Amino acid sequence: MKIQLTEEVDEALLARLEPLYQHMFSDIRTLQEKAAAKPALHVTAAWDHEALIGFKIGYRTGATTFYSWLGAVDPDRRRAGVGSALMRGQHEALRKLGYTSVCMKTMNRWRGMLILALQHDFLIIGTEEGEKGVKIVLEKALTERQ
Repeated sequence: MKIQLTEEVDEALLARLEPLYQHMFSDIRTLQEKAAAKPALHVTAAWDHEALIGFKIGYRTGATTFYSWLGAVDPDRRRAGVGSALMRGQHEALRKLGYTSVCMKTMNRWRGMLILALQHDFLIIGTEEGEKGVKIVLEKALTERQ
């Protein structure tokens, strides 16, 4: 498995992520449509040779704060460490880029994501009402010790 961070996200990369995105989220809007409304995206992707097996997408929300917006792992590759590898790779790259914290939101129905975040030292800092229900807000300090 190869973990790759891309700071220059183009339509070709988003098109490669689209099938997994649609499989996981069944959204009527394409990933490209949703991404167009976001600031400069960073993509961390997990590849098994040429096959995409997972991704995390996020963007800067403050001088040193990153928002991990969206992620997915191929269902056939769950419980194989892909999510953890993506999270470690994303956080290592963010530290090198000067970020000091990463935030994310999830929902109770995405328990695997919530558990993964807690296992990687995220703290629950609150909740907020979203379009599809209550979102759990999490944050992690990106210090060298973690």
